[in-house]
Amino acid sequence: MMSEDKKVILEKWKKFAKEHNIELNPDIDTDLKAEVCAGNGEVCPCLPRWRLSCPCKEVLDDIKEADACYCMVFRKKGKKIDYTEHSKMTKKVREQLGIT
Repeated sequence: MMSEDKKVILEKWKKFAKEHNIELNPDIDTDLKAEVCAGNGEVCPCLPRWRLSCPCKEVLDDIKEADACYCMVFRKKGKKIDYTEHSKMTKKVREQLGIT
């Protein structure tokens, strides 16, 4: 059974994706990511101390750079993720945030 908070988050994500001509990544468990997001007060499921909302303000820049956001919740429409490029982007983000 899906919690009401998780439903709200999934709907918010779908609306955001549609507005920005991107998509929810069908290759990951978006329900699980939404559950984590709901449990953390709607902050980023992967970088909750640094990205204080989901979708975060960096999501579109992440997608421009690596075809998907840091958490891989969102990606370019119809585009398979290049995990080498995504790994480079996540490493760069961690370095910028001082995460080792």
